[in-house]
Amino acid sequence: MELKGFVFKKGLMIGSVALLSQMFMACSSDSNGPQSPGEEIASRVVTARWVAFDGGGQAVESDSEIFDMQACLFEDGVLTKVYRGLSVSGDECTLQVDRTEGNLYMLANTSALVDWDHLQDSGMTEEEWLKTVVALPDSKSAGYAVGSVALETYADNGGALPLNLKRGMTRLDLKFNVAGTASLSSLTLSGIARSAYLFPQSEGVKTPEGALRADTTLVFDEPLSQDASGVLYLGEQENQGIQVEVVVSFDGESPRRLRKLIEGDLKRNTIYTVTIRKDDIDIVTRPVLDEWEQGSDTELVPL
Repeated sequence: MELKGFVFKKGLMIGSVALLSQMFMACSSDSNGPQSPGEEIASRVVTARWVAFDGGGQAVESDSEIFDMQACLFEDGVLTKVYRGLSVSGDECTLQVDRTEGNLYMLANTSALVDWDHLQDSGMTEEEWLKTVVALPDSKSAGYAVGSVALETYADNGGALPLNLKRGMTRLDLKFNVAGTASLSSLTLSGIARSAYLFPQSEGVKTPEGALRADTTLVFDEPLSQDASGVLYLGEQENQGIQVEVVVSFDGESPRRLRKLIEGDLKRNTIYTVTIRKDDIDIVTRPVLDEWEQGSDTELVPL
């Protein structure tokens, strides 16, 4: 499969020796320094994990892949600690923090999006952090995920504080609903923003000011004739005339181009399904629970 029009840019543990074996597979980073004998340090344990994929969408491996995990802590609105290169066990990461206050952010798959090497000394405020913009073209990967938790929160069972990692991308699936045969050779989305906010914005879906927009085309080496999940992942963005175009032939006939403007904004953590029918096309959101949210519907008609 050829992807045209983009380049994809692919979070302390202080304690006794007895804890080392228990936390071997958990997230870890540099300690703040030596601990005096008998000294007890108040701490919190946070476990970040993907919400299990459930609902009407078919799970694909890329939905929950974690290539890197980082974290950072803000206290009184200012960045105070960065946790680099954390280890992941399965689909979760457990981090022990020697703090009981502040907001902890954990981020998956952001090593190529955030300048982690210089973040610690940046003096960044939490307000600036939440407005971080990343270059995020479409991709064949589910991309990054973010989550946060207030360390002042206590777990109901006295255990680790849960932190849910929410994907920052929109997922596009293809579905065929035809009596005969169909062969889809290409799919194009026009007017796609090339940058996005790293975190959800309080005022709703927003595109960074001045974000460049361009077209993205998928050309399939072997035309698709069966349902396909995770065909494309797009950054969350306001819709400024985003159009979908497919080139498809039915029952061996000449290819037809079907186009339609998408209605509504593209929301993170949402699945949109392009359904191919003999006489028309729909874009429908999957009624997926928890992990992926529900978006809007758009009907496509043939030209």
